[in-house]
Formats: sequence, C-alpha cells, structure tokens
Amino acid sequence: MFLTFKFTFGFLYPRWSSTGAQLNEKISTFAELLAAWQIYNDQYVTCKSGLGDKEREVNTLMLQQDAAESPERHVDQAKVKLIRQLLI
Repeated sequence: MFLTFKFTFGFLYPRWSSTGAQLNEKISTFAELLAAWQIYNDQYVTCKSGLGDKEREVNTLMLQQDAAESPERHVDQAKVKLIRQLLI
C-alpha cells in the first residue's frame, strides 16, 4: 500500500506542479491583457469624447454658415423668381 501511494504521489506531483505553473502563466498573461485592454479602453473613451466635441463644433459652425448664407441665398432666389416673372 505504501508503495502504491508513493508511486501515485510520485506520478501526480509533477503533473500537479506542471498544471500549477501553467495556471500561473495563464494568470500572468490574463493580467497583461487586462492592463492592455484598460489602456485601449481609456484611449477609446478619450477619442470618442474628442470626436463628439469636434462633431458638435462642426455642426455649430455649419449652422452659423447656413445662417450667414441664408440672406444671400434668399436674395438670389428672389432675383431668379423675378427674372422668370418678367420673362413670362
């Protein structure tokens, strides 16, 4: 019985140690990947926020440009309408 236990223990211990080493390696790799993901996520949030700010800025400028061009456009449209009426 003692020999069987010694043989079984001698067989299992190296496998257990190997499995433990593999598990520690996986944990280390996971920790590195998690840190990389957190850096990526922080950069993504920063970029998304910056793009949102730029989008709002561009929309505001476009509205201002439309408002500034609007009177000219109305005058041009009125000229075209008047010319059409005079030609008919």
